[in-house]
Amino acid sequence: MIQFGMRAHDFCQPGPMEEVFEKLHKGGIRHIQLALEKSVSDYDFSFGNYSAGLGRYIGELLKKNHFDKIYRHGDQITFRLSF
Repeated sequence: MIQFGMRAHDFCQPGPMEEVFEKLHKGGIRHIQLALEKSVSDYDFSFGNYSAGLGRYIGELLKKNHFDKIYRHGDQITFRLSF
């Protein structure tokens, strides 16, 4: 079975992280490719600003919006919505 998804930044304008994830969930998007610097406007994702705490926070927001299955394909990370 083929399941299609989309790039988060093609679905909605960049905005606060929590709002972007909520819009994706409410829009019925089942799979997302997440380029944080293109999708989220309220964080500085330049070199040196990533931390374990930020990773946990992003993970919590994704789980809150039911994107809790993570797939890695080389350097790409995608998330699957679970019901």
